[in-house]
Amino acid sequence: MRPSHRASLDPAFALAVPGVVAEVEHGTSAEVVVVVHPPRSTLGSGAALGGLTGGLLALAGCLWSSVEVSEPGVMFIVTVAAVVSGLAAHVAQDRWTPLEVRHARSVRRAQAAFVGLGVHRTRERTGVVVLLDEAEGRVALVYDTGVEGAVARGTLDGVRYGDGPDGRCLAGLQPVLDGLRELGRLLASGLPADPTDNPEELSNHPRVWS
Repeated sequence: MRPSHRASLDPAFALAVPGVVAEVEHGTSAEVVVVVHPPRSTLGSGAALGGLTGGLLALAGCLWSSVEVSEPGVMFIVTVAAVVSGLAAHVAQDRWTPLEVRHARSVRRAQAAFVGLGVHRTRERTGVVVLLDEAEGRVALVYDTGVEGAVARGTLDGVRYGDGPDGRCLAGLQPVLDGLRELGRLLASGLPADPTDNPEELSNHPRVWS
């Protein structure tokens, strides 16, 4: 089951992230960008199919019922059945989607944000995107070739930002901030900041990517 934490709607998140990112970038030449993908605002195809099925079954039940049901009553019963069935299908689909599938979708969104927000255009190719995917309840990490060449990939990928076996399931603000600080320590070990040449190439404020 996915956590209900909503970073994009949390004022504390918007206030805390810029300071932590600035703290991270003080020790490294890498540019870290935190991106939030908001939760889905519409129901998916599974919910639509569930709603349709529930509505049709309710209609059939009314037509074949031994008790006569008025036309307004039929409309009410069918509508309620469709809504409840659709929501139930949405919850079931959301809960039982395999972790690997959800994480793959998060990684694709992080890759799209990496390019769409221009993180790939840093001077030394040291951009890093940390995507908080609220639609999937996951955290995804994408970084440029300059980072890959300086820090072992497995090291960065092992940073925990929340719960779950891999530490990538969103669980609240503090685990994300702790993960960003740990990411900063690892980046600083391979890409230490040059005190005489460490420009601020990208904003420290979180972005929304949908």
